[in-house]
Amino acid sequence: HAAKIVCAGNHDRPLDPSLDRDWRRHRATLSAVATYLDPSQPCATVFGLRVAASPVSRSRSASKNRAFQHIDSPTAAALGGSCDLLVTHAPPKGVLDGGAGLDEVRALALALQPRLHCFGHVHHTPGIFRHADLGRTIYCNAASCNWFWCAVRRPVVCALPLTALETRILHAGAYRREN
Repeated sequence: HAAKIVCAGNHDRPLDPSLDRDWRRHRATLSAVATYLDPSQPCATVFGLRVAASPVSRSRSASKNRAFQHIDSPTAAALGGSCDLLVTHAPPKGVLDGGAGLDEVRALALALQPRLHCFGHVHHTPGIFRHADLGRTIYCNAASCNWFWCAVRRPVVCALPLTALETRILHAGAYRREN
Protein backbone atom coordinates (compact mmCIF):
# COMPACT_ATOMS: atom_id res chain seq x y z
CA HIS A 1 0.00 0.00 0.00
CA ALA A 2 1.21 3.49 -0.78
CA ALA A 3 0.23 4.63 2.72
CA LYS A 4 -0.54 2.87 5.97
CA ILE A 5 -2.28 4.64 8.83
CA VAL A 6 -2.01 3.09 12.28
CA CYS A 7 -4.01 3.85 15.41
CA ALA A 8 -3.21 1.83 18.54
CA GLY A 9 -5.74 0.18 20.82
CA ASN A 10 -6.13 -1.78 24.03
CA HIS A 11 -3.81 -4.63 22.92
CA ASP A 12 -0.95 -2.28 22.04
CA ARG A 13 0.79 -2.17 25.41
CA PRO A 14 4.26 -1.45 23.90
CA LEU A 15 2.95 1.84 22.47
CA ASP A 16 1.37 3.12 25.71
CA PRO A 17 3.78 5.33 27.71
CA SER A 18 2.05 4.43 30.98
CA LEU A 19 2.61 0.70 30.42
CA ASP A 20 5.97 0.30 28.64
CA ARG A 21 9.15 2.26 29.29
CA ASP A 22 10.46 1.46 25.77
CA TRP A 23 7.40 3.02 24.11
CA ARG A 24 9.51 5.61 22.23
CA ARG A 25 11.56 2.87 20.54
CA HIS A 26 8.42 0.90 19.63
CA ARG A 27 6.73 3.99 18.19
CA ALA A 28 9.85 4.89 16.17
CA THR A 29 9.95 1.38 14.69
CA LEU A 30 6.29 1.57 13.69
CA SER A 31 6.61 5.12 12.36
CA ALA A 32 9.36 3.99 9.98
CA VAL A 33 6.81 1.96 7.97
CA ALA A 34 3.48 3.69 8.63
CA THR A 35 1.84 6.92 9.66
CA TYR A 36 1.33 6.26 13.35
CA LEU A 37 -1.18 8.63 14.93
CA ASP A 38 -1.10 8.84 18.72
CA PRO A 39 -2.53 11.18 21.38
CA SER A 40 0.47 13.52 21.08
CA GLN A 41 0.22 13.70 17.25
CA PRO A 42 -3.36 12.75 16.37
CA CYS A 43 -3.53 14.32 12.89
CA ALA A 44 -1.79 13.91 9.54
CA THR A 45 -2.36 14.68 5.89
CA VAL A 46 -2.11 11.57 3.74
CA PHE A 47 -2.53 11.92 -0.03
CA GLY A 48 -4.35 15.18 0.53
CA LEU A 49 -6.83 13.67 3.01
CA ARG A 50 -6.88 15.06 6.54
CA VAL A 51 -6.75 12.12 8.95
CA ALA A 52 -7.40 12.21 12.71
CA ALA A 53 -7.13 9.33 15.19
CA SER A 54 -7.64 8.27 18.78
CA PRO A 55 -6.60 4.99 20.44
CA VAL A 56 -9.09 5.38 23.28
CA SER A 57 -10.97 2.22 24.28
CA ARG A 58 -12.74 0.88 27.32
CA SER A 59 -13.23 -2.67 28.51
CA ARG A 60 -16.04 -3.98 30.68
CA SER A 61 -14.31 -7.31 31.21
CA ALA A 62 -11.41 -8.55 33.32
CA SER A 63 -9.15 -8.37 30.26
CA LYS A 64 -5.49 -7.62 30.88
CA ASN A 65 -5.38 -5.70 27.59
CA ARG A 66 -5.53 -2.25 29.18
CA ALA A 67 -3.49 -0.03 26.85
CA PHE A 68 -4.98 3.42 26.18
CA GLN A 69 -7.95 2.84 28.49
CA HIS A 70 -6.93 5.62 30.88
CA ILE A 71 -7.15 8.43 28.31
CA ASP A 72 -10.10 10.41 27.02
CA SER A 73 -11.02 10.83 23.40
CA PRO A 74 -9.79 14.15 21.99
CA THR A 75 -12.24 16.94 21.30
CA ALA A 76 -13.14 18.00 17.79
CA ALA A 77 -11.45 21.35 18.48
CA ALA A 78 -8.20 19.58 19.46
CA LEU A 79 -8.31 17.79 16.09
CA GLY A 80 -8.76 20.98 14.09
CA GLY A 81 -12.56 20.85 13.88
CA SER A 82 -12.78 18.65 10.79
CA CYS A 83 -11.20 15.75 8.97
CA ASP A 84 -11.84 13.50 5.99
CA LEU A 85 -10.99 10.24 7.77
CA LEU A 86 -11.38 9.50 11.47
CA VAL A 87 -9.65 6.38 12.81
CA THR A 88 -10.48 5.28 16.35
CA HIS A 89 -9.90 2.02 18.13
CA ALA A 90 -13.28 2.06 19.85
CA PRO A 91 -16.56 2.30 17.95
CA PRO A 92 -19.04 5.12 18.43
CA LYS A 93 -21.98 4.32 20.70
CA GLY A 94 -24.79 2.67 18.72
CA VAL A 95 -22.90 2.08 15.46
CA LEU A 96 -21.66 -1.49 14.76
CA ASP A 97 -20.62 -1.56 18.41
CA GLY A 98 -22.24 -4.71 19.84
CA GLY A 99 -23.34 -2.57 22.79
CA ALA A 100 -19.74 -1.58 23.67
CA GLY A 101 -19.43 1.75 21.84
CA LEU A 102 -18.34 4.96 23.51
CA ASP A 103 -20.45 8.11 23.84
CA GLU A 104 -17.30 10.25 23.55
CA VAL A 105 -16.35 8.65 20.22
CA ARG A 106 -19.88 9.15 18.90
CA ALA A 107 -19.78 12.82 19.94
CA LEU A 108 -16.38 13.21 18.25
CA ALA A 109 -17.60 11.66 14.98
CA LEU A 110 -20.77 13.77 14.98
CA ALA A 111 -18.78 16.94 15.61
CA LEU A 112 -16.10 16.23 12.98
CA GLN A 113 -18.45 14.78 10.32
CA PRO A 114 -15.64 12.87 8.54
CA ARG A 115 -16.37 11.26 5.20
CA LEU A 116 -15.26 7.92 6.69
CA HIS A 117 -14.90 6.75 10.30
CA CYS A 118 -12.97 3.47 10.69
CA PHE A 119 -12.72 1.60 13.97
CA GLY A 120 -12.44 -1.89 15.41
CA HIS A 121 -12.27 -3.13 19.02
CA VAL A 122 -15.60 -4.98 18.84
CA HIS A 123 -14.63 -8.13 16.96
CA HIS A 124 -18.09 -9.57 16.28
CA THR A 125 -19.72 -6.67 14.42
CA PRO A 126 -17.61 -5.89 11.34
CA GLY A 127 -19.21 -4.08 8.44
CA ILE A 128 -20.14 -0.75 6.92
CA PHE A 129 -23.00 1.47 8.07
CA ARG A 130 -24.48 4.79 6.99
CA HIS A 131 -27.57 6.54 8.30
CA ALA A 132 -28.90 10.02 7.47
CA ASP A 133 -29.43 10.77 11.18
CA LEU A 134 -25.65 10.55 11.64
CA GLY A 135 -24.77 12.99 8.85
CA ARG A 136 -22.61 12.29 5.82
CA THR A 137 -20.25 9.87 7.55
CA ILE A 138 -19.75 6.29 6.40
CA TYR A 139 -18.94 4.12 9.44
CA CYS A 140 -16.74 1.06 9.09
CA ASN A 141 -16.01 -1.53 11.77
CA ALA A 142 -12.92 -3.05 10.15
CA ALA A 143 -12.34 -5.73 12.83
CA SER A 144 -10.76 -8.79 11.24
CA CYS A 145 -10.22 -10.92 14.36
CA ASN A 146 -12.49 -13.39 16.07
CA TRP A 147 -13.05 -13.71 19.84
CA PHE A 148 -9.63 -15.37 20.15
CA TRP A 149 -7.75 -12.49 18.43
CA CYS A 150 -7.06 -14.57 15.33
CA ALA A 151 -7.33 -12.68 12.02
CA VAL A 152 -9.98 -14.78 10.28
CA ARG A 153 -11.88 -12.24 8.15
CA ARG A 154 -10.91 -10.61 4.91
CA PRO A 155 -10.28 -6.87 5.16
CA VAL A 156 -13.33 -4.65 5.06
CA VAL A 157 -12.94 -2.39 2.03
CA CYS A 158 -14.54 1.06 1.80
CA ALA A 159 -14.34 2.90 -1.49
CA LEU A 160 -14.16 6.55 -0.55
CA PRO A 161 -14.91 8.81 -3.51
CA LEU A 162 -12.06 11.26 -4.02
CA THR A 163 -12.36 14.83 -5.22
CA ALA A 164 -10.51 15.83 -8.38
CA LEU A 165 -7.79 17.49 -6.28
CA GLU A 166 -7.34 14.38 -4.11
CA THR A 167 -7.08 12.21 -7.21
CA ARG A 168 -4.35 14.46 -8.64
CA ILE A 169 -2.44 14.37 -5.34
CA LEU A 170 -2.75 10.58 -5.17
CA HIS A 171 -1.44 10.11 -8.70
CA ALA A 172 1.40 12.56 -8.08
CA GLY A 173 2.52 10.42 -5.15
CA ALA A 174 2.50 13.33 -2.71
CA TYR A 175 2.65 12.20 0.87
CA ARG A 176 3.47 14.19 3.96
CA ARG A 177 2.85 14.05 7.67
CA GLU A 178 1.83 17.19 9.55
CA ASN A 179 3.95 18.24 12.50
